[in-house]
Formats: sequence, structure tokens, C-alpha cells
Amino acid sequence: MSWQDEFVEVRNPTEKTIEWNGRTIIAGGRKMVPYLTMMNDFGDPRSTPGQHQVYRAANGEQGVIPPREVEYRRMLAAHGLHVEWIPKLEFFDPDTGERLYTVADDPDGVHVAPANPTVEQQTYLQNQVQRQQEIIDRLLEVSGLDKDALPHTYTPTDAIPVDVHPDDTLDIPVDESVANDTQSPWAHSDGIPTINEDG
Repeated sequence: MSWQDEFVEVRNPTEKTIEWNGRTIIAGGRKMVPYLTMMNDFGDPRSTPGQHQVYRAANGEQGVIPPREVEYRRMLAAHGLHVEWIPKLEFFDPDTGERLYTVADDPDGVHVAPANPTVEQQTYLQNQVQRQQEIIDRLLEVSGLDKDALPHTYTPTDAIPVDVHPDDTLDIPVDESVANDTQSPWAHSDGIPTINEDG
């Protein structure tokens, strides 16, 4: 399921009935609303101050969560730049009862907590690592190598023999078939170059 299809619980903590987004929420009342509806009007609670977040959900959906400052400006513009027009509503996770602090609730992000897409992204990365390990194991099997014989750490310099200094230069073998081809990068001359002064 996409996070956009998920629902959150909205509560009216005031003593007055609130009309919001075609919904009537009585004083002290509760309703279930789409996550996306809450996010559009109150700002994404997952947004973090000064940081873009890239997420990938379990269903393959991916996107970017803007920094909280950017989300605040977007949310404020949606209400005509009037903070007082934002309804006094609170949102909660219906499964855990945990408060979801929207950008309207917490513009500075004091209560920002890790979001579910972050957990899903971690799961995705773990699956990718596992898949890569399976490919490596298969390549080792095909090549007849024992993975237990491989060093735990490896750097490119490990492949350089101990008696060869990295600064040493090796002679490039000469291909005699192109020795007289001056257009070839392998062309060479045994004689000393001379300058024709007769022009």
C-alpha cells in the first residue's frame, strides 16, 4: 500500500465545531482522514528542518520530502498566508495513538521523529545488499573460488606486488607491425630526431 492511501485520525481539541475540507468535526470529536489530506493542509509531519529526504516505499514508490521551512511556506500559501485560517486540529497515528506533529503544529520541527518511509527505505537497501551478496556468491561459485579465502578487507593496492612501487613506470611493449606508423601511439624510432634546416 502507498503511504498516500493511508489514513490518520484527526481530533478536535477545542470546544467548538470545526468545518474543515468538507468535514464537520464536533468539539472533542474524531474522524479518519487520508494522510494526503492532512499533509496538504497542515504540512508533512515527516519534513525535517534544513534537509531534503529521499524516500522509497515498500511498493516501489519514491519521492522527495522538502525541508520543513519549504513545507511551511507551501502550507502557509495554501491558507492565503493567514496562519489564523488554519483549523485548530490535531492528528494521530490510528494504530499507535502517537501524535503526528504537522508543520502547522511544529514549524521548527522540535518533535520530528523518523518517518515510516525511512524505515521502508532501509528495508529496501537491506534487500539490495542481500541481492548483491547473492550475485557475488554466485560469481565466486562459477569461478571456482572459495569466499572464505577472500580477505575481510580489500583495497586496490592489495593487487600490487610488494616489490613494485606505485611510482614505477613499466615499458610499453612495442608492436613491430606498427613501428613505422607515425600515426600510431606505439610508433617509435631508434634514431635521434633531427631537424631539417633546409626547410
